[in-house]
Amino acid sequence: MARVKYLDGDDMATPEAKAAWSRLVTERPEHARGVFRLTAHSPAVLAASLTYGQALRAGTEIDDKLRELAVLTVGHATGVQYLVVHHSGLAYRYGATREQLASIPDFETSDAFDDRERAVMRLAYESTVNVRVTDAVWNAAAAFLNDREMVELVLNIAYYNNGVRLMGAFDVEPEERYVVDPIGAFLLDTGGTPSS
Repeated sequence: MARVKYLDGDDMATPEAKAAWSRLVTERPEHARGVFRLTAHSPAVLAASLTYGQALRAGTEIDDKLRELAVLTVGHATGVQYLVVHHSGLAYRYGATREQLASIPDFETSDAFDDRERAVMRLAYESTVNVRVTDAVWNAAAAFLNDREMVELVLNIAYYNNGVRLMGAFDVEPEERYVVDPIGAFLLDTGGTPSS
């Protein structure tokens, strides 16, 4: 159970809060609102977070699969199940295989990833665990990505590092409607389609 109350539309009392809630309902599927329902305690931050998150997903050129592998690396490195729950389905949708989803904790030694994927995941891991990224790790990823893609990769890693800190502090748990499959990819219990 989260440490603060999950808010709903009925809790939104001010015009600012109602506007932020309206955006949340419009822009996020119902099953992907958990941490945002907590952020709704601060409506201006909720609105800004929605804008930033949407820009990272829809306004960037970095390959969707690479982005999701980086995000999942952040989730596994920090042990935050909520992030892994929601992004396993996205990674699957964007081309990650079930073997890759199962192998993320061991990406360094797994044959499931190519050199480009491993370089991106290594950067996500080092940035998450050590904060400072070494030249060797940076250069390995930059060998595959241009400057814009590198900036977008780092922005995504930073955004989801912020997210895992919120999820960990609030003690956010995956929604009950999710089920865990044997390899750690979380699928909706309504037919087994990947979550969004």
